Amino acid sequence: QALDPFLMVEAINALDSNDLPITVGVVEYDPVAAQMALYASGDVAPPLDGSVPFTALGTLDNRLRQDVSTTGEMAWFTIDMPESGLLLAEAVSVGSEGDPWMVAYDDLGRKVGQNDDYGDGYDSLIAARVNAGTYLVGVRQLEEGMTGDVRMVFERYTAAR
Repeated sequence: QALDPFLMVEAINALDSNDLPITVGVVEYDPVAAQMALYASGDVAPPLDGSVPFTALGTLDNRLRQDVSTTGEMAWFTIDMPESGLLLAEAVSVGSEGDPWMVAYDDLGRKVGQNDDYGDGYDSLIAARVNAGTYLVGVRQLEEGMTGDVRMVFERYTAAR
């Protein structure tokens, strides 16, 4: 059902004030820019074809550490899991500033984990049972405009034999 334009204008006028003006704009839809914005936010996994930059960290044998300067745009990493097990990924703010947000996808783009805050702080932690294969892990600051250094820690656990 279409909205009555008169009611829409009345609603905007009711919310508008000199202290909190409402600005409305119209731009042409750009499908490529829209897709890139989804990758930058972490809402969608980027393809592994190089169209979105990522750091290949190689095979995760047991534990790996990677420091990264983050912004409100995703920094992407790939990890190769040599066998099924538990992938633990942690994003720890270095210093007192920062609020890292993290997401993990398999190589087909299926989300296997996401986290903002865990414990008493603003750091992020993902623990996901995964199969052998390549995984994408992205980290960014929660708020756009924030920056901060983050220490990424990746650990692999396997079932006892």
